[in-house]
Amino acid sequence: MIFKYKQKILFQGDSITDSNRNYSSSGLGEGYVFIVAAWLKAIYPQLELEFFNRGISGDTVLDLKNRWVDDCIDLGADVISILIGINDCNKNISNDDYLKSYEEILKLSKQKLKNPYFILMEPFILEIDKYHRKIKKSVEEKCEIVKFLSKKYNGIVVPLYSIFEKLSKIKSPEYWAADGIHPTLQGHFVIALEFLKATGAIDGQYSSYRFHV
Repeated sequence: MIFKYKQKILFQGDSITDSNRNYSSSGLGEGYVFIVAAWLKAIYPQLELEFFNRGISGDTVLDLKNRWVDDCIDLGADVISILIGINDCNKNISNDDYLKSYEEILKLSKQKLKNPYFILMEPFILEIDKYHRKIKKSVEEKCEIVKFLSKKYNGIVVPLYSIFEKLSKIKSPEYWAADGIHPTLQGHFVIALEFLKATGAIDGQYSSYRFHV
């Protein structure tokens, strides 16, 4: 498991991460961030981990770059989880700009923080209508960039795109994300569980909680 004593764990992204965080008593929202934090706090109380959700609805990677000092560097994050990309596809952000801005925030984090650990989550789209089919290729290309950057910066990839592709063959896409983008409760649970698996937080006696597709 990657988590250590007294670490600050930051979740960054768009509305999927945001998940009404400003209206929740915990400040962590109502989605996967809340589930991850609840699990880790319950199973590893001795670690005294601190959690931050700084996702903002509608954000692209360009927005993340513009607020990265305030919403990452100044927090002194030890573990940085990023889920960004679907709005970049919706707003026609080029792959070059996506790569450049994404890499800039990773470089800045490496320069300003003490050995930050990166958890990069693939953007995803569940095919419900013609629009989803239209931007699917763009989402796939963004996923390849995420994989490339994760390898380059020694991070962990959480393969959400492929996970939801498999799940959509088991149950309709709407079951996991009603509009093809924003996860349902069970969709958020899948993201949280895959995050916990990828980081090694679910292991040993908790192996029965693993999600198999």
